Amino acid sequence: MPTTAISARIRPERAVDQPLSVETRLPLRPYGRENDWLLIMQHLAPLLASSYPGGAQWLSRRLDDIGEGRARAQLVEVSGQLRGVAIETPKASNQIKLSTLWLAPSLRGCGFGHELLQACTSRWRADGVPLAWITASSTALKAVGGLVTQHGFDLTACERDRYGIGRDEWVFQWTPDRGTSPVGPRARHGW
Repeated sequence: MPTTAISARIRPERAVDQPLSVETRLPLRPYGRENDWLLIMQHLAPLLASSYPGGAQWLSRRLDDIGEGRARAQLVEVSGQLRGVAIETPKASNQIKLSTLWLAPSLRGCGFGHELLQACTSRWRADGVPLAWITASSTALKAVGGLVTQHGFDLTACERDRYGIGRDEWVFQWTPDRGTSPVGPRARHGW
């Protein structure tokens, strides 16, 4: 399959049932168990619904896309409990949008977000992804910006009033040549 076909399907050499090869302390596993859809909906749908118009419906559609091979996700599961999710959505020209990056509050501030994001960026490098991005609402800007800029993401845009008046969406972009060191806008923005 040519690399440009990633806009339609995840590359077959990275099947959804294969775990990441990155060594982490996190118990990462791919999406695909019978109850994964329900687990993610229970944890994330209320959060997304409160932050984004149609957020719960969007999440349901994205999980269906994962089940059909048009997106992928890694889950963090601790003692049978969902504690984190990274959902990646392929875009044109082998690009990736990190559509969702979530950790349970009990795991935040312990380095687990770094491990989850490192697992994603390592796979993007291995897959030859030339560009990836993540967006953050204004309320999540400090937390998301603080994490992603340490992994080579740069703040590149702000979509003003994207989800209503005063509900801006901030765009961070990653490229493999930038995604190796904690430099860039972190110092300029105080993250």
